[in-house]
Amino acid sequence: MSLLNKGLVVSALCSLLLTSCDDLLEVDSPTSSLVTEQVFTSKDGIEAARVGLYVNNWLCSSVYYTYMPLYYSMFSDELKYRLTSYAEYYENTYTSQTSMMATIWQRLYKAIYQSNDFITNVEGTSIIDSDSRDRYLGEALFFRAFPYFVLVNSYGDVPLVMVTDFNKTANTPRVAQSQVYDVIISDLTKAAEYLDGATDDVTYITSDACYAFLARVYLYMGEWEKAKAMSEKLLPVADGGIGTRYQLEDLDNVFRASSKESIMCANMEGYSGTGTYVGYTREGYMLVPSGNNVNYQISPELLASLTSDPADKRGTNWIADKKGVYYPYKYKNRATPSKTEEYEYQVWFRLAEQYLIRAEANAHLGNVKEALSDVNKIRNRAGVADSVLTSVDDVLLLIEGERQREFFAELGHRWFDLKRTNRIDDVLSKVEWKKWESYKALFPIANAELLNNPYLTQNPGYDD
Repeated sequence: MSLLNKGLVVSALCSLLLTSCDDLLEVDSPTSSLVTEQVFTSKDGIEAARVGLYVNNWLCSSVYYTYMPLYYSMFSDELKYRLTSYAEYYENTYTSQTSMMATIWQRLYKAIYQSNDFITNVEGTSIIDSDSRDRYLGEALFFRAFPYFVLVNSYGDVPLVMVTDFNKTANTPRVAQSQVYDVIISDLTKAAEYLDGATDDVTYITSDACYAFLARVYLYMGEWEKAKAMSEKLLPVADGGIGTRYQLEDLDNVFRASSKESIMCANMEGYSGTGTYVGYTREGYMLVPSGNNVNYQISPELLASLTSDPADKRGTNWIADKKGVYYPYKYKNRATPSKTEEYEYQVWFRLAEQYLIRAEANAHLGNVKEALSDVNKIRNRAGVADSVLTSVDDVLLLIEGERQREFFAELGHRWFDLKRTNRIDDVLSKVEWKKWESYKALFPIANAELLNNPYLTQNPGYDD
Protein backbone atom coordinates (compact mmCIF):
# COMPACT_ATOMS: atom_id res chain seq x y z
CA MET A 1 0.00 0.00 0.00
CA SER A 2 1.29 3.42 -0.90
CA LEU A 3 2.15 6.29 1.38
CA LEU A 4 -0.93 8.13 0.16
CA ASN A 5 -3.20 5.29 1.17
CA LYS A 6 -1.87 4.94 4.72
CA GLY A 7 -3.84 7.74 6.27
CA LEU A 8 -1.32 10.51 5.83
CA VAL A 9 -3.46 12.58 3.48
CA VAL A 10 -5.13 14.34 6.36
CA SER A 11 -5.94 17.91 5.48
CA ALA A 12 -7.39 20.18 2.85
CA LEU A 13 -3.87 21.24 1.97
CA CYS A 14 -2.99 17.71 0.98
CA SER A 15 -5.99 17.60 -1.33
CA LEU A 16 -4.46 20.58 -3.09
CA LEU A 17 -1.11 18.84 -3.27
CA LEU A 18 -2.62 15.82 -4.97
CA THR A 19 -4.95 17.62 -7.37
CA SER A 20 -2.56 17.49 -10.30
CA CYS A 21 1.10 16.71 -10.80
CA ASP A 22 1.39 19.45 -13.37
CA ASP A 23 -0.28 21.99 -11.09
CA LEU A 24 2.09 21.06 -8.29
CA LEU A 25 5.19 21.35 -10.44
CA GLU A 26 4.23 24.50 -12.29
CA VAL A 27 3.26 26.65 -9.32
CA ASP A 28 5.11 29.94 -9.43
CA SER A 29 7.84 30.59 -6.87
CA PRO A 30 6.88 33.13 -4.20
CA THR A 31 8.70 36.43 -3.84
CA SER A 32 10.10 35.48 -0.45
CA SER A 33 9.34 32.26 1.41
CA LEU A 34 6.28 30.03 1.37
CA VAL A 35 3.29 31.09 3.42
CA THR A 36 3.48 28.89 6.49
CA GLU A 37 0.42 29.82 8.54
CA GLN A 38 -1.75 27.09 7.05
CA VAL A 39 0.97 24.47 6.68
CA PHE A 40 3.48 24.19 9.50
CA THR A 41 1.42 25.31 12.49
CA SER A 42 -0.44 22.03 12.93
CA LYS A 43 0.38 18.34 13.01
CA ASP A 44 -1.95 17.72 10.07
CA GLY A 45 -0.30 20.48 8.06
CA ILE A 46 3.21 19.13 8.68
CA GLU A 47 2.16 15.61 7.76
CA ALA A 48 0.52 16.93 4.60
CA ALA A 49 3.71 18.79 3.70
CA ARG A 50 5.63 15.56 4.22
CA VAL A 51 3.28 13.80 1.80
CA GLY A 52 3.97 16.67 -0.59
CA LEU A 53 7.67 15.76 -0.57
CA TYR A 54 6.88 12.21 -1.63
CA VAL A 55 4.35 13.40 -4.19
CA ASN A 56 6.75 15.86 -5.80
CA ASN A 57 9.71 13.47 -5.81
CA TRP A 58 8.18 10.05 -6.42
CA LEU A 59 4.71 10.39 -7.87
CA CYS A 60 4.91 13.53 -9.95
CA SER A 61 8.48 14.17 -11.00
CA SER A 62 8.85 13.66 -14.73
CA VAL A 63 12.61 14.07 -14.20
CA TYR A 64 12.74 10.83 -12.22
CA TYR A 65 10.12 8.69 -13.95
CA THR A 66 10.66 9.80 -17.57
CA TYR A 67 13.70 11.97 -18.26
CA MET A 68 16.34 10.04 -16.36
CA PRO A 69 15.39 6.46 -17.28
CA LEU A 70 14.39 7.24 -20.86
CA TYR A 71 15.90 10.46 -22.19
CA TYR A 72 19.22 10.18 -20.35
CA SER A 73 19.41 6.71 -21.92
CA MET A 74 19.05 8.41 -25.30
CA PHE A 75 21.74 10.94 -24.39
CA SER A 76 24.07 7.97 -23.89
CA ASP A 77 24.18 4.99 -26.25
CA GLU A 78 21.30 2.90 -24.91
CA LEU A 79 18.06 4.04 -26.54
CA LYS A 80 16.78 5.67 -29.70
CA TYR A 81 13.29 6.96 -30.38
CA ARG A 82 10.97 5.87 -33.15
CA LEU A 83 10.37 9.42 -34.42
CA THR A 84 13.00 11.88 -35.63
CA SER A 85 11.34 14.60 -33.56
CA TYR A 86 13.43 13.24 -30.68
CA ALA A 87 16.67 13.31 -32.68
CA GLU A 88 18.14 16.20 -30.67
CA TYR A 89 18.19 13.88 -27.65
CA TYR A 90 19.65 10.71 -29.13
CA GLU A 91 21.97 12.57 -31.51
CA ASN A 92 23.06 14.99 -28.74
CA THR A 93 22.20 18.06 -30.79
CA TYR A 94 20.42 19.81 -27.92
CA THR A 95 20.99 23.53 -27.39
CA SER A 96 20.11 26.14 -24.80
CA GLN A 97 16.77 26.42 -26.62
CA THR A 98 15.89 22.76 -25.99
CA SER A 99 12.87 22.84 -23.71
CA MET A 100 13.82 19.75 -21.73
CA MET A 101 17.02 21.36 -20.49
CA ALA A 102 15.01 24.16 -18.92
CA THR A 103 12.45 21.71 -17.51
CA ILE A 104 15.06 19.52 -15.81
CA TRP A 105 16.72 22.54 -14.19
CA GLN A 106 13.45 24.13 -13.04
CA ARG A 107 11.85 21.01 -11.64
CA LEU A 108 14.93 19.93 -9.73
CA TYR A 109 15.26 23.36 -8.14
CA LYS A 110 11.57 23.37 -7.25
CA ALA A 111 12.13 20.04 -5.46
CA ILE A 112 15.09 21.58 -3.62
CA TYR A 113 12.99 24.61 -2.72
CA GLN A 114 10.26 22.39 -1.29
CA SER A 115 12.79 20.47 0.82
CA ASN A 116 14.42 23.70 2.02
CA ASP A 117 11.05 25.05 3.06
CA PHE A 118 10.18 21.87 4.93
CA ILE A 119 13.54 21.70 6.72
CA THR A 120 13.41 25.38 7.71
CA ASN A 121 9.96 25.10 9.24
CA VAL A 122 10.15 21.65 10.84
CA GLU A 123 13.69 21.67 12.25
CA GLY A 124 12.80 23.29 15.57
CA THR A 125 9.11 22.53 15.82
CA SER A 126 7.48 20.99 18.88
CA ILE A 127 4.13 20.48 17.15
CA ILE A 128 5.00 16.87 16.35
CA ASP A 129 6.87 14.40 18.53
CA SER A 130 10.65 14.29 18.24
CA ASP A 131 10.75 10.85 16.58
CA SER A 132 8.39 11.96 13.83
CA ARG A 133 10.26 15.23 13.44
CA ASP A 134 13.59 13.44 13.01
CA ARG A 135 12.16 11.00 10.54
CA TYR A 136 10.51 13.70 8.45
CA LEU A 137 13.68 15.80 8.46
CA GLY A 138 15.71 12.80 7.32
CA GLU A 139 13.35 12.31 4.41
CA ALA A 140 13.52 15.99 3.47
CA LEU A 141 17.34 15.96 3.56
CA PHE A 142 17.39 12.95 1.26
CA PHE A 143 14.95 14.65 -1.09
CA ARG A 144 17.22 17.69 -1.19
CA ALA A 145 20.36 15.64 -1.84
CA PHE A 146 18.97 13.71 -4.79
CA PRO A 147 18.14 16.64 -7.09
CA TYR A 148 21.51 18.22 -6.30
CA PHE A 149 23.16 14.95 -7.32
CA VAL A 150 21.31 14.98 -10.64
CA LEU A 151 22.08 18.67 -11.19
CA VAL A 152 25.86 18.45 -10.72
CA ASN A 153 26.05 15.34 -12.89
CA SER A 154 23.98 17.02 -15.60
CA TYR A 155 25.16 20.65 -15.61
CA GLY A 156 28.44 20.62 -13.69
CA ASP A 157 28.82 23.62 -11.36
CA VAL A 158 25.39 24.81 -10.23
CA PRO A 159 23.94 27.34 -7.77
CA LEU A 160 23.78 26.07 -4.19
CA VAL A 161 20.44 27.16 -2.75
CA MET A 162 19.90 26.43 0.94
CA VAL A 163 17.22 28.97 1.89
CA THR A 164 13.71 29.81 0.65
CA ASP A 165 13.91 33.58 0.38
CA PHE A 166 13.68 34.31 -3.34
CA ASN A 167 15.24 37.74 -2.77
CA LYS A 168 18.40 35.95 -1.62
CA THR A 169 18.39 33.11 -4.14
CA ALA A 170 17.48 34.90 -7.38
CA ASN A 171 21.06 36.02 -8.02
CA THR A 172 22.93 32.98 -6.76
CA PRO A 173 26.03 32.15 -8.84
CA ARG A 174 27.28 28.69 -9.69
CA VAL A 175 29.63 27.02 -7.21
CA ALA A 176 32.14 24.22 -7.72
CA GLN A 177 30.76 20.69 -7.89
CA SER A 178 32.89 19.80 -4.87
CA GLN A 179 30.91 22.25 -2.72
CA VAL A 180 27.63 20.74 -3.86
CA TYR A 181 28.94 17.25 -3.13
CA ASP A 182 29.89 18.42 0.38
CA VAL A 183 26.25 19.39 0.96
CA ILE A 184 24.98 16.11 -0.51
CA ILE A 185 27.23 14.10 1.82
CA SER A 186 26.30 16.24 4.82
CA ASP A 187 22.58 15.90 4.07
CA LEU A 188 22.74 12.13 3.57
CA THR A 189 24.88 11.60 6.68
CA LYS A 190 22.43 13.59 8.80
CA ALA A 191 19.49 11.87 7.15
CA ALA A 192 20.91 8.42 8.01
CA GLU A 193 21.23 9.51 11.64
CA TYR A 194 17.71 10.93 11.73
CA LEU A 195 16.28 7.80 10.11
CA ASP A 196 18.10 5.27 12.27
CA GLY A 197 15.51 2.75 13.39
CA ALA A 198 12.81 4.10 11.06
CA THR A 199 10.36 1.87 9.18
CA ASP A 200 11.61 -1.11 7.23
CA ASP A 201 9.23 -0.30 4.37
CA VAL A 202 11.44 0.25 1.31
CA THR A 203 8.83 2.55 -0.26
CA TYR A 204 9.87 5.12 2.34
CA ILE A 205 13.24 6.81 2.78
CA THR A 206 15.29 4.79 5.28
CA SER A 207 18.81 4.91 6.65
CA ASP A 208 19.65 2.05 4.27
CA ALA A 209 18.57 4.21 1.33
CA CYS A 210 20.94 6.89 2.60
CA TYR A 211 23.82 4.39 2.80
CA ALA A 212 23.10 3.17 -0.73
CA PHE A 213 23.07 6.74 -2.00
CA LEU A 214 26.26 7.62 -0.11
CA ALA A 215 28.01 4.60 -1.64
CA ARG A 216 27.07 5.92 -5.09
CA VAL A 217 28.17 9.47 -4.26
CA TYR A 218 31.54 8.37 -2.89
CA LEU A 219 32.09 6.21 -5.99
CA TYR A 220 31.43 9.21 -8.23
CA MET A 221 33.87 11.27 -6.16
CA GLY A 222 36.61 8.63 -6.37
CA GLU A 223 36.55 8.07 -2.60
CA TRP A 224 37.13 4.35 -2.97
CA GLU A 225 37.50 3.33 0.69
CA LYS A 226 34.37 5.26 1.68
CA ALA A 227 32.37 3.86 -1.23
CA LYS A 228 33.40 0.36 -0.21
CA ALA A 229 32.54 0.96 3.45
CA MET A 230 29.07 2.27 2.62
CA SER A 231 28.27 -0.59 0.27
CA GLU A 232 29.26 -3.08 2.96
CA LYS A 233 26.56 -1.71 5.27
CA LEU A 234 24.09 -3.29 2.85
CA LEU A 235 25.90 -6.29 1.37
CA PRO A 236 25.17 -9.66 3.04
CA VAL A 237 27.32 -10.97 5.86
CA ALA A 238 28.11 -14.03 3.75
CA ASP A 239 29.78 -11.73 1.22
CA GLY A 240 31.80 -9.69 3.69
CA GLY A 241 29.22 -7.03 4.45
CA ILE A 242 27.14 -6.37 7.56
CA GLY A 243 23.73 -6.36 5.89
CA THR A 244 21.09 -8.90 6.80
CA ARG A 245 18.06 -7.77 4.83
CA TYR A 246 18.78 -7.71 1.09
CA GLN A 247 19.65 -10.42 -1.41
CA LEU A 248 20.00 -10.77 -5.16
CA GLU A 249 16.78 -11.89 -6.81
CA ASP A 250 16.07 -13.92 -9.89
CA LEU A 251 16.02 -11.56 -12.87
CA ASP A 252 12.24 -11.79 -13.24
CA ASN A 253 11.72 -10.70 -9.63
CA VAL A 254 14.12 -7.76 -9.41
CA PHE A 255 11.53 -5.07 -10.10
CA ARG A 256 8.57 -6.65 -8.38
CA ALA A 257 7.03 -5.11 -5.28
CA SER A 258 8.12 -8.10 -3.20
CA SER A 259 11.74 -8.01 -4.37
CA LYS A 260 14.31 -8.54 -1.62
CA GLU A 261 16.89 -6.82 -3.83
CA SER A 262 15.20 -3.41 -3.56
CA ILE A 263 16.78 -1.03 -1.06
CA MET A 264 14.49 1.82 -2.05
CA CYS A 265 11.60 1.84 -4.50
CA ALA A 266 8.50 3.86 -5.28
CA ASN A 267 4.94 2.60 -5.21
CA MET A 268 3.35 4.81 -7.86
CA GLU A 269 -0.24 4.54 -6.65
CA GLY A 270 -1.58 8.06 -6.47
CA TYR A 271 0.15 9.30 -9.61
CA SER A 272 -2.46 11.50 -11.22
CA GLY A 273 -1.62 10.81 -14.83
CA THR A 274 -3.28 8.34 -17.17
CA GLY A 275 -4.21 5.13 -15.35
CA THR A 276 -4.18 4.01 -11.73
CA TYR A 277 -0.56 2.78 -11.49
CA VAL A 278 -1.63 0.05 -9.10
CA GLY A 279 1.02 -2.65 -9.44
CA TYR A 280 2.76 -1.05 -12.39
CA THR A 281 5.06 1.88 -13.05
CA ARG A 282 5.22 4.87 -15.31
CA GLU A 283 8.30 3.34 -16.93
CA GLY A 284 6.47 0.11 -17.73
CA TYR A 285 3.57 2.11 -19.12
CA MET A 286 5.87 4.05 -21.44
CA LEU A 287 8.34 1.34 -22.44
CA VAL A 288 6.04 -1.61 -23.09
CA PRO A 289 4.32 -0.99 -26.44
CA SER A 290 0.54 -0.76 -26.52
CA GLY A 291 0.39 -1.41 -30.26
CA ASN A 292 2.74 -2.41 -33.03
CA ASN A 293 5.14 0.52 -32.71
CA VAL A 294 8.10 0.52 -30.33
CA ASN A 295 8.76 4.10 -29.24
CA TYR A 296 11.84 3.67 -27.02
CA GLN A 297 14.09 1.35 -29.00
CA ILE A 298 17.20 -0.40 -27.76
CA SER A 299 20.22 0.81 -29.71
CA PRO A 300 22.37 -1.54 -31.79
CA GLU A 301 25.23 -0.91 -29.34
CA LEU A 302 23.23 -1.92 -26.27
CA LEU A 303 21.70 -4.91 -28.05
CA ALA A 304 25.18 -6.09 -29.01
CA SER A 305 26.33 -5.80 -25.41
CA LEU A 306 23.29 -7.64 -24.03
CA THR A 307 23.60 -10.48 -26.55
CA SER A 308 27.41 -10.75 -26.63
CA ASP A 309 27.22 -13.82 -24.40
CA PRO A 310 24.38 -16.20 -25.39
CA ALA A 311 24.20 -17.38 -21.78
CA ASP A 312 23.39 -13.90 -20.46
CA LYS A 313 19.74 -13.97 -19.42
CA ARG A 314 19.60 -10.18 -19.31
CA GLY A 315 19.60 -10.37 -23.11
CA THR A 316 16.41 -12.41 -23.02
CA ASN A 317 14.59 -11.67 -19.74
CA TRP A 318 15.12 -7.90 -19.72
CA ILE A 319 14.48 -7.08 -23.37
CA ALA A 320 11.68 -7.94 -25.78
CA ASP A 321 10.85 -7.15 -29.37
CA LYS A 322 8.04 -6.41 -31.76
CA LYS A 323 8.80 -7.33 -35.36
CA GLY A 324 12.52 -7.32 -34.62
CA VAL A 325 12.59 -3.92 -32.88
CA TYR A 326 13.82 -4.32 -29.31
CA TYR A 327 12.79 -2.42 -26.18
CA PRO A 328 13.62 -2.58 -22.45
CA TYR A 329 11.46 -5.15 -20.66
CA LYS A 330 12.67 -4.93 -17.09
CA TYR A 331 9.31 -3.51 -16.06
CA LYS A 332 6.83 -5.88 -17.65
CA ASN A 333 3.52 -4.37 -16.53
CA ARG A 334 1.80 -1.73 -18.60
CA ALA A 335 -1.35 -2.02 -16.49
CA THR A 336 -2.39 -3.64 -13.21
CA PRO A 337 -1.54 -7.36 -13.44
CA SER A 338 -4.11 -9.96 -12.47
CA LYS A 339 -1.85 -11.46 -9.79
CA THR A 340 -0.66 -9.35 -6.86
CA GLU A 341 2.63 -11.27 -6.77
CA GLU A 342 3.41 -9.71 -10.16
CA TYR A 343 3.00 -6.11 -8.92
CA GLU A 344 5.98 -3.87 -9.71
CA TYR A 345 7.48 -0.77 -8.06
CA GLN A 346 9.91 1.74 -9.56
CA VAL A 347 13.36 0.85 -8.18
CA TRP A 348 15.77 3.63 -7.17
CA PHE A 349 18.45 1.64 -5.34
CA ARG A 350 19.08 -2.10 -5.38
CA LEU A 351 21.64 -4.52 -4.04
CA ALA A 352 23.24 -5.32 -7.39
CA GLU A 353 24.57 -1.77 -7.54
CA GLN A 354 26.25 -2.19 -4.17
CA TYR A 355 28.15 -5.26 -5.38
CA LEU A 356 29.37 -3.35 -8.43
CA ILE A 357 30.24 -0.28 -6.36
CA ARG A 358 32.44 -2.37 -4.09
CA ALA A 359 33.91 -4.14 -7.12
CA GLU A 360 34.89 -0.86 -8.76
CA ALA A 361 36.26 0.55 -5.51
CA ASN A 362 38.34 -2.59 -4.93
CA ALA A 363 39.65 -2.51 -8.49
CA HIS A 364 40.88 1.05 -8.02
CA LEU A 365 42.45 -0.01 -4.72
CA GLY A 366 44.32 -2.81 -6.51
CA ASN A 367 42.23 -5.60 -4.98
CA VAL A 368 41.52 -7.38 -8.27
CA LYS A 369 40.56 -10.73 -6.75
CA GLU A 370 38.01 -9.12 -4.44
CA ALA A 371 36.66 -6.99 -7.30
CA LEU A 372 36.14 -10.02 -9.51
CA SER A 373 34.35 -11.86 -6.72
CA ASP A 374 31.66 -9.16 -6.62
CA VAL A 375 31.46 -8.82 -10.42
CA ASN A 376 31.02 -12.56 -10.73
CA LYS A 377 28.10 -12.48 -8.30
CA ILE A 378 26.26 -10.30 -10.80
CA ARG A 379 27.42 -12.29 -13.81
CA ASN A 380 26.43 -15.60 -12.23
CA ARG A 381 22.97 -14.28 -11.37
CA ALA A 382 22.55 -13.53 -15.10
CA GLY A 383 23.78 -17.01 -16.05
CA VAL A 384 27.24 -15.85 -17.16
CA ALA A 385 30.45 -17.68 -16.22
CA ASP A 386 33.10 -16.20 -13.94
CA SER A 387 35.57 -13.72 -15.37
CA VAL A 388 39.24 -14.52 -14.81
CA LEU A 389 40.75 -11.18 -15.88
CA THR A 390 43.83 -10.10 -13.96
CA SER A 391 44.70 -6.50 -14.80
CA VAL A 392 43.07 -3.51 -13.12
CA ASP A 393 42.33 -1.79 -16.43
CA ASP A 394 40.66 -4.88 -17.85
CA VAL A 395 38.57 -5.36 -14.72
CA LEU A 396 37.43 -1.72 -14.79
CA LEU A 397 36.28 -2.14 -18.40
CA LEU A 398 34.55 -5.36 -17.40
CA ILE A 399 32.71 -3.48 -14.63
CA GLU A 400 31.72 -0.76 -17.09
CA GLY A 401 30.16 -3.41 -19.32
CA GLU A 402 28.42 -5.14 -16.43
CA ARG A 403 26.99 -1.83 -15.26
CA GLN A 404 25.68 -1.18 -18.77
CA ARG A 405 24.01 -4.59 -18.97
CA GLU A 406 22.70 -4.41 -15.42
CA PHE A 407 21.42 -0.83 -15.24
CA PHE A 408 20.37 0.08 -18.79
CA ALA A 409 17.35 2.40 -18.84
CA GLU A 410 17.57 2.91 -15.06
CA LEU A 411 17.76 6.51 -13.80
CA GLY A 412 20.56 7.65 -16.08
CA HIS A 413 23.26 5.24 -14.87
CA ARG A 414 24.97 4.79 -18.24
CA TRP A 415 25.13 8.54 -19.01
CA PHE A 416 26.56 9.31 -15.59
CA ASP A 417 28.97 6.37 -15.69
CA LEU A 418 30.51 7.44 -18.99
CA LYS A 419 30.99 10.97 -17.67
CA ARG A 420 32.43 10.16 -14.25
CA THR A 421 34.95 7.67 -15.70
CA ASN A 422 36.01 10.11 -18.44
CA ARG A 423 35.03 7.53 -21.02
CA ILE A 424 32.26 9.48 -22.68
CA ASP A 425 34.26 10.91 -25.59
CA ASP A 426 35.89 7.59 -26.40
CA VAL A 427 32.56 5.73 -26.37
CA LEU A 428 30.10 8.18 -27.92
CA SER A 429 32.42 9.45 -30.63
CA LYS A 430 32.37 5.92 -32.07
CA VAL A 431 28.57 5.64 -32.16
CA GLU A 432 27.55 6.04 -35.79
CA TRP A 433 24.19 7.73 -35.18
CA LYS A 434 25.59 10.32 -32.75
CA LYS A 435 26.69 13.83 -33.67
CA TRP A 436 28.92 13.88 -30.66
CA GLU A 437 30.96 16.84 -29.48
CA SER A 438 32.80 16.77 -26.16
CA TYR A 439 31.12 19.81 -24.66
CA LYS A 440 27.72 18.08 -24.86
CA ALA A 441 28.68 16.07 -21.76
CA LEU A 442 27.37 19.06 -19.80
CA PHE A 443 23.85 20.22 -20.50
CA PRO A 444 23.21 23.83 -21.54
CA ILE A 445 21.55 26.22 -19.14
CA ALA A 446 18.38 27.59 -20.68
CA ASN A 447 18.53 31.17 -21.93
CA ALA A 448 15.59 32.11 -19.72
CA GLU A 449 17.56 31.11 -16.63
CA LEU A 450 20.53 33.19 -17.77
CA LEU A 451 18.27 36.21 -18.26
CA ASN A 452 16.59 35.75 -14.90
CA ASN A 453 19.87 35.42 -13.03
CA PRO A 454 22.70 37.65 -14.34
CA TYR A 455 25.18 35.81 -12.10
CA LEU A 456 24.69 32.55 -14.01
CA THR A 457 27.16 31.64 -16.76
CA GLN A 458 26.58 29.29 -19.68
CA ASN A 459 28.46 26.03 -20.05
CA PRO A 460 31.24 26.14 -22.67
CA GLY A 461 30.28 25.40 -26.26
CA TYR A 462 26.72 26.69 -26.15
CA ASP A 463 26.89 30.01 -27.94
CA ASP A 464 23.42 29.84 -29.48
